[in-house]
Amino acid sequence: MPGPAAVPGYGDSLRQSLGSLGRAARGCGDCGWELARRTWAGNAHLGWAELLLCGICALGWTALRRLCCRRIFAVSDPGGFGDGDGVLG
Repeated sequence: MPGPAAVPGYGDSLRQSLGSLGRAARGCGDCGWELARRTWAGNAHLGWAELLLCGICALGWTALRRLCCRRIFAVSDPGGFGDGDGVLG
């Protein structure tokens, strides 16, 4: 009677799953990623103005998020420790 089969490690399981995913993606010519790529290539026409607008919006969102976080999570000094610069000592 043969013994129990060895359980594969995490690395082996990850390699097998990624290999299976890659084979499925390469084998599908009219669905999934290939269809999405063809749709983008046929319909997406981005100019410099759109790319610049996207960059400005990303920078504006980052600045707004930082400002809000500074206001919401402002360091207060209720115990009198430090000189208010956020560093104790």
